Amino acid sequence: MIVGMNYISLWDDDDQGKFGVPTYATPGSCAIDLRACLMRGGIGDLIVTLHPNESMFIKTGLKLAVDDDLTRTESNYGQRLAGLVIPRSGLGSYSAKHRLTKGGGLVLSNAAGLIDTDYRGEIIIPLHNQTEVVLAIEHGQAVAQLLFTWVESPNFVKVDKFKGETVRGDNGFGHTDAS
Repeated sequence: MIVGMNYISLWDDDDQGKFGVPTYATPGSCAIDLRACLMRGGIGDLIVTLHPNESMFIKTGLKLAVDDDLTRTESNYGQRLAGLVIPRSGLGSYSAKHRLTKGGGLVLSNAAGLIDTDYRGEIIIPLHNQTEVVLAIEHGQAVAQLLFTWVESPNFVKVDKFKGETVRGDNGFGHTDAS
């Protein structure tokens, strides 16, 4: 199914139609949930398990295409609308003594993912079980979030020396903790 969604075309490979067009959960939500699409055409599993310290790629059944009009106009030349795949805070909440949420201890194995404007493949979530117990992921379970944001694509110019000095200079990691 191909659906228009505020300048974003959506392809949904969940042929059961269970998930539908992604929506924002509340009027104040900044991201949409990405759901595990474990079954296709009645084939697959309703539940997969992730063993302690194991990682797994979870398909979502979604492909997105950002309209070219949103990425290259005279008014916003150099800007792109990007999608950031970010963790769901409740899924990562875990303590060894008590699981705080269903599926707690599931994190993105790459911390965050970037969906570039020209990417047309399926959004796939790399999940990692950071617990000491086996965790289950169910078909349709929200496993990550997708946040859209504008990014600038500046031009690069090679120089022999930077203009001006800063207080920080080239002080890197831990520079603010130095006494």
